[in-house]
Amino acid sequence: NDQVAMGFQVGDAVSIEKISLHLMKYLTPGEITVRIETDNAGEPSGTLVDLTNATGTIAEVAVSVTEAGWVECALVGSTPLVSGVQYWLVLSLTAGDPGVDEYYTLSGDADDTYRSAIAACEYRFSVNPSTWADGTVILDAAFRAFSVPDIGTTGMSGGVDQIPGATEDLMDVVAATPGTWANGVKVLISETNALGAPAAAFDVAVDAVVDQSGAREVVERFVNVVLDSTSDRYIEKVIEEGIRGEVEKSEYITVDVNADGDPTNGTYELGALGADEGRDGITGIQTTDYIGSVSGVSATGLKAVENAEKVEFNVLAVPGVVHKDVIDALHATAEKRADCIALPDPPFGLTKAEVIEWHNGVLFTLPNAPTAVLDTSYAALTWSWSRVYDTYNKQNIWLPPSGFVAARFAYTDRVAAPW
Repeated sequence: NDQVAMGFQVGDAVSIEKISLHLMKYLTPGEITVRIETDNAGEPSGTLVDLTNATGTIAEVAVSVTEAGWVECALVGSTPLVSGVQYWLVLSLTAGDPGVDEYYTLSGDADDTYRSAIAACEYRFSVNPSTWADGTVILDAAFRAFSVPDIGTTGMSGGVDQIPGATEDLMDVVAATPGTWANGVKVLISETNALGAPAAAFDVAVDAVVDQSGAREVVERFVNVVLDSTSDRYIEKVIEEGIRGEVEKSEYITVDVNADGDPTNGTYELGALGADEGRDGITGIQTTDYIGSVSGVSATGLKAVENAEKVEFNVLAVPGVVHKDVIDALHATAEKRADCIALPDPPFGLTKAEVIEWHNGVLFTLPNAPTAVLDTSYAALTWSWSRVYDTYNKQNIWLPPSGFVAARFAYTDRVAAPW
């Protein structure tokens, strides 16, 4: 079945922040969604206890295929439960029925001591069932609910986040580079199965979107790491430097450890909960942003690289930007520095004859085209745009020539001599 529910009650009013299940998997059954739902006439109602926080996920990679073990699921937020009220722990496979040969095994409670031993199983293969049927249950499901002290920010947030331990924030996880690309990257903390691992060791897996369709997979895995800075398995060193012959450094995250300890198992998402999301910088960029300006000792755009004594480079380009004012500023910057070559790009889609007319300032059919000949000894205009295959978006795209020309300059400089 792709969904199962366990009824339960709590003895005292409490707010919980995570659920732990005793699980083992067979093959690759997919991600588990965990929900705490209200009761509707002895069945799960389909409604979260607090409408928002009472849910979380368990990544497939967090569950062992060799032995059953406790796997923790961090809820979206603190979920208050009232004494004596019937609740339902609902587990579902987010991808629907995984097939009879791929499944999870959920351990039973040998003591059979739950306040409510009501259990229900849903037999139709649908993610949101409309009806439930009593299942054949020998034992109550083995699960734990935890109330975690308020220790500050929990859950991944954009470029940086704090992962909670028992009483304090143990480590900050930061995206490897700035930008929105890492919002949605998930970091999975789980107990390690490595032989001879110390008690405080754990595994870290990084789950990310791998193409434009939204497909996700575990892209990196670091096993048997610790927060002890004196250990060869120190997480900062392993993730930021790698281990020769075992694992490369992470291309997705960096870690800053605040204290030694045992971090809370669970799935944490960068950019979640609205705190410290990654950003790509300037939005709505305009022609004047490329040209730049000077204000006191600060400068922006091309104005920021005019002084050859302050900024060193040999090739200057603004790829794909063909506005005449930006090209004029590009040429002016190269001429003022007198130590580099500028690589302006022609507009996309022009024929060779049209590029010549555009260069000579007589192609009046295009907006913002040059109105005079492009005449400088510090620039080179090349043609044409090149079509390449974008492996991320899985489609062909056209790119301006300046990037390819600059790459060839750099290659020649490296394998031969300065050009």
